[in-house]
Amino acid sequence: MKRKLVRQGAATMMVSLPAKWIKKLNLNKGDEIDLAEEDDKLIISGKSIEIAKKTIDYDLKLIPKREDENYRYIRSLIGSAYRKGYDSVKLKFEKTSALKLIQKAADSLIGYEVMEQSENSCTIKSMISKADVDFDSSFRKIFHVIKLMQKIILEDINKKKFERLAEISQLKNTGWKFRDLCLRIISTDSEFKKDSFAYSIIVWSVEKISSQLNRIYNYLSRKNPKNISQETLKFIKSINNYFEMFEKAYFSETLDLNLQISITKEDIFKQSYKLFEKKQQNNVLIHLYSVIVRRIYDMNSSLIMIKSK
Repeated sequence: MKRKLVRQGAATMMVSLPAKWIKKLNLNKGDEIDLAEEDDKLIISGKSIEIAKKTIDYDLKLIPKREDENYRYIRSLIGSAYRKGYDSVKLKFEKTSALKLIQKAADSLIGYEVMEQSENSCTIKSMISKADVDFDSSFRKIFHVIKLMQKIILEDINKKKFERLAEISQLKNTGWKFRDLCLRIISTDSEFKKDSFAYSIIVWSVEKISSQLNRIYNYLSRKNPKNISQETLKFIKSINNYFEMFEKAYFSETLDLNLQISITKEDIFKQSYKLFEKKQQNNVLIHLYSVIVRRIYDMNSSLIMIKSK
């Protein structure tokens, strides 16, 4: 069945409903109907709409006495299902010890809860709907996390004490949570269908910056350097400013800052080359921060793709 759209006002389009369907449901002027968006479909119903729930099953085969590796494997499986938009994940396992790892993985994903369990199986269910989450506010959380990490690193460099590893690690984990939530929204919301690849690259890359900052703090806490030069400090601040430039570019409707991102990348790399040539002992730190510059520059291409409509 096909219908033509009719313009009503500046931005509204209207479509007529089949008379047979209206009569069947005994609908009259002023009655409410339900609309639900599912990918590129608009489902119209005279009753409450229940969108089909996506379910996936896993049969876990774990390695004895390798809890860390087993957790990473389980988190990878459940995280993948979460990012793809599955509402229910059913897991089978041989030993009840797997439940602790499954619960830990579910706790790291916003809205996932272990709802049913038996001796050798359990089911994780999503407790959030599309109406409960917003992409922009969730994505802003990752930017906020990164700026907090940048602030802590600069403060501790100035104090010459690196004792906040647990705090940095917790911030990184928070970044992971909102990364996965953003990727889930991209997978399930038709608004992102056209540019889902570009959006996904940006979300993954922004979160990777938080992981890189965690790596940098780990390095600083191990080496505990006491003589980071002012030149190196200036270099670090320039990269923090570069990240802030990308944040402004992302939330801007124009392409004005995107060109500046390309130019600034070259300036920062020239600065890093000069520092490397001095053969100072901060070279590892300079290299670790240079990775962030490359990630920001690469994200810029995806952002231009999204904005070029």
